[in-house]
Amino acid sequence: MRSLVIYYSRSGQTKFLAQQIASLFHADIEEIQLVKPYPPDYTKTIQIVKEEIETGKSVDINDLNINPNDYDVIFIGSPVWWYTFAPAIKMFLDKYNINGKIIVPFCSHGGGGEANTFTDYAKFLPNSRILEGFSAYERNYSRSDISIWLDKVMNSI
Repeated sequence: MRSLVIYYSRSGQTKFLAQQIASLFHADIEEIQLVKPYPPDYTKTIQIVKEEIETGKSVDINDLNINPNDYDVIFIGSPVWWYTFAPAIKMFLDKYNINGKIIVPFCSHGGGGEANTFTDYAKFLPNSRILEGFSAYERNYSRSDISIWLDKVMNSI
């Protein structure tokens, strides 16, 4: 089975986690990038993101260099913002039809846990098989933690 790790990261926390997963799982990796990045000021970014999530406003993302439909298993990573995944992930799900794939979510957060992040994937991908996710508080995890989680994921596929 071909595997892809796709992620959005603003601060680098989710990117670091995505790289670890791709390395351990021997998966291809692709970063979702915004056409117009958020401002460098985190407080301003959070205000913008809150409005985007509350209103359902779309963000524009650059085209990917790969076709997600060429993969059987897709790991999707995002920071947790306002109790769910980033608007860039929502746009990815809207733009690329990956419904029906095996989805393995992962996220990074600043202390609030994954909140609704993992369960929200089921709303957008009702025909997909959503596997157990991995939630990381900043970088307070080890490669061993990821390996143990990946072993569980592999056993459930």
